Amino acid sequence: MQPGGADNEAGPVAVDNNGNFYIAGITTSTNFPVTAGAFRSTNSGGIYDVFVTKFSSPADLSVAMSASADPVVVGSNLTYTVQINNNGRSSFTGVTNLVQFPATAQLGVITTSQGSFSTNAGGGLVIFSVATLTNNASLTQTIVVSNPTTGTNSITAQLSANESELNTNNNLATVISTVRGAADVAVTQTSDPNPVTVGSNLVYTITVTNKGFWPASSVTFTDTLPAGFQFVSVTPSQLCTTNDAGAVFCSDLGPLANGAAATVIISVIVMINHCYFGYFASGGPVGVGEAVGRSMRTSLVAIVCVVLFASLALYGVDPNFNLTV
Repeated sequence: MQPGGADNEAGPVAVDNNGNFYIAGITTSTNFPVTAGAFRSTNSGGIYDVFVTKFSSPADLSVAMSASADPVVVGSNLTYTVQINNNGRSSFTGVTNLVQFPATAQLGVITTSQGSFSTNAGGGLVIFSVATLTNNASLTQTIVVSNPTTGTNSITAQLSANESELNTNNNLATVISTVRGAADVAVTQTSDPNPVTVGSNLVYTITVTNKGFWPASSVTFTDTLPAGFQFVSVTPSQLCTTNDAGAVFCSDLGPLANGAAATVIISVIVMINHCYFGYFASGGPVGVGEAVGRSMRTSLVAIVCVVLFASLALYGVDPNFNLTV
């Protein structure tokens, strides 16, 4: 190769036990790059000079951190795993990793595959003292944490050592953890009167209760009325609506504090579902009209039969029976 007009030729390559590799060659360059302390730093004249170049990987430490779950329920355990690597070919001494949690965090079991650790009471800081980390070595640290309050927490792991590095961007790891409250919303329903007669009003009372340890927000509720029931009203009317399918939808019954309850009252009229939705109604004006006729005839026959059998059951078959008031 001839950068700048000079003739530079590389020859054999050798590697030592520390991962450094060496290249020997010849050059005619008069400005060949050299390092301080080189055997000869200028061209010696003649046709070619010999050069020997040493290449090595820069010293580099890195840290990575992950959480076992996200989001997590308030009060439950969450495990953070920290991985530290020596990516270079030389050892690092005085290696320290500082893992910072919120001051309210409750620290649990802490482990490390090398070195020792300590904590500062009430400060949420875990200090890992690794000491010496040899080239190509790695270690794992784990911390179990419980958060008693909700919110979004930024957890950091800051790595340092006695030796300097060219790249320090990978010496800091950050994990964002979301802690959510634990609500337990339950629903119960009663009806009055029970039993109910056809054509009379029936009132459903639905109670939504938060049995959890944390407030419940944006609580919604849907109740689909059975076939043959005609909707009358719902309370609270400002939060609840109904549709043509007979479903009652309440948009927001919360927030519900721990132990709090919201009540929805739905009033309906019990109707006869005439002969299976209009006696198998079909399409078109003619088809629907014929089906309605069948439905009405069947309903009238059914009513007459009910009255007849009820009369027989109450008054018997004696033709001389007279009712006087």
